Amino acid sequence: MRMPKLNLIFLVVMIFSFTLVLSSCKSTNNVKEVKSINNSEAQKEEKNKEIKRLLKLTKSDDMFKMVIEQQMGMIRNMAPEVPEKFWNDFEEEAYKGMDAMNDKIVDIYSKYLTYEEVKGIADFYQTDLGKRLIEVTPEITMDAMKLGQEWGIELGTKIIDKINEGRERQD
Repeated sequence: MRMPKLNLIFLVVMIFSFTLVLSSCKSTNNVKEVKSINNSEAQKEEKNKEIKRLLKLTKSDDMFKMVIEQQMGMIRNMAPEVPEKFWNDFEEEAYKGMDAMNDKIVDIYSKYLTYEEVKGIADFYQTDLGKRLIEVTPEITMDAMKLGQEWGIELGTKIIDKINEGRERQD
């Protein structure tokens, strides 16, 4: 069964877009889980509080909203026949999940960073240089996502052309 060209391109674009977003986060090849020797409940609470401060300083909610809006706009354009109410309801549902997502993000930060590291990073974001980085990060992310989508469409088109070329040779 042949997959319509639009659906395959859409799939490729979505995969590359999400990959780009995830890769824009700091990553290393040799990530080691940081574990405190004395990790009491009070220390965990203090660390989580500091991580939430960091997320607030870096406007992570705004970034999450931006990604939702950008992805929803792209998907809407690819399915214009779908009623607007569906998209509005779906977008509202995505926003409702932000608190749960933030809790999971706090857990991820906690897994890889010590309290001191989180505090240091948060303190950096309160400097002029850190504030500037926060200010331009949404634009950098949007440009990178757009670039990733364009690249994904180009790559998806090449893949589909190669697949169709192979099928034509078989016929």
